[in-house]
Amino acid sequence: MTIDVDTIQDLFFGSVGDTFEDWTLKSKEMYDKTRWSIVHLLVVEKDGAYYQLFYEEGATEYQEVGEQDFDLTRVYPHKVTTTVYKKEP
Repeated sequence: MTIDVDTIQDLFFGSVGDTFEDWTLKSKEMYDKTRWSIVHLLVVEKDGAYYQLFYEEGATEYQEVGEQDFDLTRVYPHKVTTTVYKKEP
């Protein structure tokens, strides 16, 4: 499965739930940060299948990121329960 760079950029700058070229952004989170760039983990869906990929952006408006190789890795959704604690019931 392949996805073109323009679609990845549209998804990255969009919101979760947005669809471009039959790809839907399901999740977007910051994965890692270096001095020069921020790496994001995106989960996208097409035709009922989910894939993850890493998207790197410059850490400041002056940072340029070189050409990226987008490897799509097939992933599967898993439901997770989280407990949060509040001051009041």
